Amino acid sequence: MGLEETQRLLARLFTETALRQEFCADPEGVGATLGLDTEEACRLAPLTAPIRDFAASLRHKRLLVVARLLPQTRQLLGPRFEALFLRYALAGTPQGVEKHREDAIAFASFLLRSLPGESALPWWWRDLLRYEQSWLQAEGRRLWTVRSFSVRVPALARLLARSESLPETRAQPTLVLWYRRPRAGTLRLAVFSLPLLPRRLRDLRSGSAPLR
Repeated sequence: MGLEETQRLLARLFTETALRQEFCADPEGVGATLGLDTEEACRLAPLTAPIRDFAASLRHKRLLVVARLLPQTRQLLGPRFEALFLRYALAGTPQGVEKHREDAIAFASFLLRSLPGESALPWWWRDLLRYEQSWLQAEGRRLWTVRSFSVRVPALARLLARSESLPETRAQPTLVLWYRRPRAGTLRLAVFSLPLLPRRLRDLRSGSAPLR
């Protein structure tokens, strides 16, 4: 195998968890499927431990960046944020110029799938997560993005950022519009909210009150 092919294989071992685990378990067998002869596989086998350590450091760096991009979600989940991210990161590593933003957007989607009906979180957690995800999507050079929420989520995010305790929040159907003028880089935000819904209706929407 030539130098260029070897470099590509090492890059895959750094970023593809399943392939790295298989190669660590059976360097010669897996190496053969990747085009390595026995000598090449044996030469690469001692590198699996540092490759594993380096891959772990890359995941930790990704975690730090994603935590900065989803700050209120990170605050809301606490230590679970890291555990869930490391589980998500096993699926692979994003590529491209916008890889950090795409990583955070994909992790938000992972959380929305992985935490359905999460009783340990406040009833509005999905709105908060979708809000942070939508902001990142809107920053991706779109002219406009619009999303609907069941609370006035921009105000909720500001309250959460200023306090370690969970704010008391009532249901308030809200549309949030992110927009920028053509050839203008500044992203702007417009918020349109209906009146606050009665607390009883909020509880029914969240499933915390029984139907009578």
